[in-house]
Amino acid sequence: MSSLLESSDRQAIITRLRRLTPQHARRWGTMQSHQMVCHVSDALRVALGDLACRRRDSLLTRTLVKWLVIELRAPAPRGKVKTAPEMLTTAPAMWDADLGACETLIGRMATELPHSVHPAFGPLSPREWGILAYQHLDHHLRQFGV
Repeated sequence: MSSLLESSDRQAIITRLRRLTPQHARRWGTMQSHQMVCHVSDALRVALGDLACRRRDSLLTRTLVKWLVIELRAPAPRGKVKTAPEMLTTAPAMWDADLGACETLIGRMATELPHSVHPAFGPLSPREWGILAYQHLDHHLRQFGV
């Protein structure tokens, strides 16, 4: 199972991320590529405990939905899942700086094991965070065809 805790999976995501440009057109959703980079960075900040995020979980999301997404890798419906507002707080500034910040956060996932509470899925183990973060980045990179 792919995870940001695995060196080869991290490198594969970073390679794909580096192919992304501000000009890439989205295949679905509303974000531009630069907004997406800031969004996935905010999600990584939540995982690492750098960004506080209000819990919005329920028994259903902490159990069945979490299991479907993390263990069975059920894909997120394109453009249908509402993200936590905290994961949309960083405004795009300079492309290279924002991309570099995202790469740094990806690297930190392996050295500072993620430990915070997910807003929808509740408490996650580092293993679960690694899988979920990989899936989230993969989803959004596919959104832009990379």
